[in-house]
Amino acid sequence: MIGNGNYMSNNSYPVAILKSDQTYELTISWTIHNSCNYKCSYCPASLNRGSSDWLNLEKAKIFIDRLEQRYIKNLGYKNILISFSGGEPTLWKGFAALCEYIGLKGMRLAITSNGSTSSKYWDKIAPFFDIIIFSFHSEHGNPTQFVENFKRLSENKNCVVPGVRLMMHPDPEKWIVSEKVSQLIKSSCEDYTLQAVRLVDGYDERPSPREGYSDKQLQFLSKNSFIVNKTGTKNPNLPRIYFDSEVIFEDGHREELDENKLLNKDMCNFEGWTCKIGFEQLFIKDNGEVYGGSCRIGGSYGNIKDPEEIKFPEKPVICNFKLCHCATDIRVSKTSPKFES
Repeated sequence: MIGNGNYMSNNSYPVAILKSDQTYELTISWTIHNSCNYKCSYCPASLNRGSSDWLNLEKAKIFIDRLEQRYIKNLGYKNILISFSGGEPTLWKGFAALCEYIGLKGMRLAITSNGSTSSKYWDKIAPFFDIIIFSFHSEHGNPTQFVENFKRLSENKNCVVPGVRLMMHPDPEKWIVSEKVSQLIKSSCEDYTLQAVRLVDGYDERPSPREGYSDKQLQFLSKNSFIVNKTGTKNPNLPRIYFDSEVIFEDGHREELDENKLLNKDMCNFEGWTCKIGFEQLFIKDNGEVYGGSCRIGGSYGNIKDPEEIKFPEKPVICNFKLCHCATDIRVSKTSPKFES
């Protein structure tokens, strides 16, 4: 029997993460550029320095054709999700056109954005997406504008209700700003999902959870790692991104996967595990390099600047990292030697 995700109080360590048959067979995390209108202190420079070239739309379309041939026609996949991030994805002028082309191929879309783009732009592109994640960053974000954009989309029946990730900085002043956003959404919106997220340090090298949180802050992170509120009738479309996988523990019990809880509990050391990146997950850097995951284990498969030469993997990999910090990588099916034996 699968539990209700209450493993924050469980001391047994995971031995496997298995994806549900009902979820996307392949998730592609695509950092389409590294330009951003924010410069958050905790964000690595590689994600906001603006050094990458803008994507070539025609070559990007050829890459989509390659994905269609490999995973849909050859492997028989039926549910593929392409998830955009940056930088801030919406800064690229060709973004809407690429989203439309992907939709014509029958693939689904997701986006992680800081939510600062105009409400008119969101009205235009939001209907393309299965999943929209607005991440709030207290160092730069405008709480009022952020909540207004969120509320506008959450009440639009033509698009999905955005999920909100609150990047919780331990500095008391910044912490209060993020708490304010949480309170505004809870008090003014009928339908929402909220996640309070602990910051990660060493993102570009060997990532580790940020230290310096007070006991009270850690309790808040634990209690608010994932909150769903569905009380209204304005929009029936909550995002279907969560609880698509299950965690199997050493003592044999199973729980729905909550990536944020695993990270907060420090249960994401999968070193030595067999991982199906490349089959359930692809990761595309802002320079166009294609990998199996954000960890880049297994090396590059090629570059979308030369999409015809990309070579997709033939077998899973063995993880050699002590911390899997990326939510999409955590969701990929993976098994420990203990589970396999």
